[in-house]
Amino acid sequence: MLSVPVVALLGQLTLWHRYAVVGLSGILTVLFTVAYRGQLPRLVHTTRLIDSNGNLGTAERWPS
Repeated sequence: MLSVPVVALLGQLTLWHRYAVVGLSGILTVLFTVAYRGQLPRLVHTTRLIDSNGNLGTAERWPS
């Protein structure tokens, strides 16, 4: 993501560069989401898993 302003300041920003940044960002977002969702059962006791999963979903929708 930091490459966009740097390349723009150099006057070399192209549409393909933006496509690459957006594509890579999307792939990394999916990988991160799957990874941290998969770790929740290891971090939270089974009796609190449903509540914790709901809290996690609420936190994802909270405006950042």
